[in-house]
Parts: sequence; C-alpha cells; structure tokens
Amino acid sequence: MVWHLLTSDHVLKFVFETITDVSFLPGLVVLGRRGRHFECYVGLAQFITSFFYNLCDALDVSVFLPALQWHMLNNIFSITLGCFTLIYLMGNRNELRDHVLRYTVFSAVWVFQVKDEFWMEQSQYTVSVPVACAILLLFRMVTRTPPYSIAKVPLTSFISRPPHGTGLYHLFSTITT
Repeated sequence: MVWHLLTSDHVLKFVFETITDVSFLPGLVVLGRRGRHFECYVGLAQFITSFFYNLCDALDVSVFLPALQWHMLNNIFSITLGCFTLIYLMGNRNELRDHVLRYTVFSAVWVFQVKDEFWMEQSQYTVSVPVACAILLLFRMVTRTPPYSIAKVPLTSFISRPPHGTGLYHLFSTITT
C-alpha cells in the first residue's frame, strides 16, 4: 500500500462516500433477521467492495486490489442487490423459486458484467437482468395481488436516499410477507 500526502479533499471525499455506504447496513440487519442469508452475503459484499473502492478512489491508494477492480466487483454486487429487491417485492410464496431466481440473477449479472467489460455506458447484456426482474415483478403484480400493502412500499427509496437514513431499512421493515 502506497500512502502519499493526503489533502482535506481526499479525506472529505472518503468520509462522505463511506457514510452513504453505511446507510445500507440497517437494511442488511433486517434481512439477516428474516433469514435471507444469500441477500445478506450479497449486501455485505456490496458494502465491502464499495467501501474499498471509495477508499482507494478517494485517497488515491491501492488496498489489495486497485480502485478499478474494486469498482468492477462493486458493479456486480450492486446490480445483483437491486435485482434481489425486485425479486423480494414479487412476493413469491415458493421459496425454491426465489432461490433459483436469486442464484440465476447473481450468475447472470456476473457473466454479463464480464461480457460488457464492467461498464454500464456500453452495456448490452447486463441491463437485461434488472429489466427482466422488473418485467417479472410487473407480471406478478398484474396476475396476483402481492402479499403486502403496496401503499407501504416507499418507492422514493429507489429513487434517492432520504436524509434520515436508508429507505431499504424502511422498505424491509414495513413489508410483511
């Protein structure tokens, strides 16, 4: 690890980017309490890769991997975690179906990110995974009433993070399945 002269800009960038990463931890706690272990794994991996990417990027250092490789790993886990949220909102009553969907999504995002060379600007394949999850969610909502109140789903948490914390915590703590 090579450390050089750190400026206040480096430190502020790291602090603010890390605070946004920490905002996801309460949602992971709720997932853990509900026995969603694979989602916890992906969420924790997203947190760790994001933390190290932000550390390397903000401080211009390399910690085990260079910032670009942390960013590549973070792409996989971030997209997968977003797709897991869509799968969760489907309200499937068949746990085996959810397991198959989650592992398929994780694998597809991983392979498609490699194929797209990890960049979303020129994505041809990766974008198909969240789009497919969204289409499946819409299909499930049209064909069957979800087992939760749609009015309780804070859709704004998908658009932006509220200033008082993460919307994912509120999302997973208010939806009952």
